Amino acid sequence: MADRYSPSVKIEHARKFIAIVDRLNRDRFDESAALLRQHRVAMGDMAGAMNSQMHQTPAVVEQSRVAADTSSADMPELPPEDLRWRVSDHRSAKLFWDTGAGTVANVEEMLAIAGKSIAHHSRALDFGCGCGRVLLHMRDLARDVELHGSDIDPESIAWCQAHIPWATCVVNPWRPPLPYPDGHFDLIFNQSVFTHLDEDYQDVWLQELMRVTRPGAAVVLSASGEGPFAEFVKLWSAAAPEAAARYVESFRSTGFVYVPSDGWDNGPFPDFYHSAFHAPWYIFRHWGRYFDIKAHVPGGSLGYLDYVLLIRRDGPPVPTPYFHWETAHVDGPQLAARSVDLDTPESTVQSKAAGSIPARAYRKLKRLAASMRRQK
Repeated sequence: MADRYSPSVKIEHARKFIAIVDRLNRDRFDESAALLRQHRVAMGDMAGAMNSQMHQTPAVVEQSRVAADTSSADMPELPPEDLRWRVSDHRSAKLFWDTGAGTVANVEEMLAIAGKSIAHHSRALDFGCGCGRVLLHMRDLARDVELHGSDIDPESIAWCQAHIPWATCVVNPWRPPLPYPDGHFDLIFNQSVFTHLDEDYQDVWLQELMRVTRPGAAVVLSASGEGPFAEFVKLWSAAAPEAAARYVESFRSTGFVYVPSDGWDNGPFPDFYHSAFHAPWYIFRHWGRYFDIKAHVPGGSLGYLDYVLLIRRDGPPVPTPYFHWETAHVDGPQLAARSVDLDTPESTVQSKAAGSIPARAYRKLKRLAASMRRQK
């Protein structure tokens, strides 16, 4: 069974989307919808395969460690605990290190769908690099690729500048522009940036990433898709049923939900930094204005967030076409199927096999539950 979940199998499934996406990019939506129904296994089975593999025990980090062939013994000096917490919601040095390695492996898997790797690019940007969780694993790649990192957190960037000499890291403002010329990069990747932005911030940053990439550049972005949304719906249903119903309806009708009351208050994060969820069809329809979408892999980022491979095309953003992917209509029982008992000890949640969720997501759910109870 292990071979079924291997990177090569995931890549093979993801390749099935390319013909579909090509039709989406050419506005052939009826044809695309038929193909999506025909290849439903490429979405559902692949998501199950990846989640089963990545969610075994605390193996979100262990599988990531194996995938990148790293171990705790390889760890260099890491950022202080507070900076690690800001990017991983955990103070564990090992979790910080292993999820960074896992992200590099996941980016490589996404690029492999297009027959490329990180090393095939000349200049790459880790957009939202934090304190270097991913860049710390890219020292050898810096021999072939000019590496850059940007983030809104000055303390994190100061640490990167002092400890990651193989990458040039800068502070970027909360809103564009980035301090780079037009067409500067042929690769941009991130881990959990658009998962925290409302549509206004999302759109200005998508357009800015379009500006700083050259035609043909690859962009790998993560999003909280149907799996994470199902976990939050379970929580909302218990804490605030009316709010849950509104969010479900919004997710079904618009494909996008932004939650400002999510427990991320009074901390080191800006007021705009909260929780956002993207239906797959929304990404095809909306992000497709800015980039050609080559692949969408559920759970492709550390087994929890969706990963999206986009290709920079020539020309300005296009008008939003009408397209409504039927798989976005998820019934309540289906949403509740992927849920956790919030009274379960965290250690038990981490040790569950297929269907359990990463520790960071569990703690985030607990925060949101507390926030919702305070508002009742």
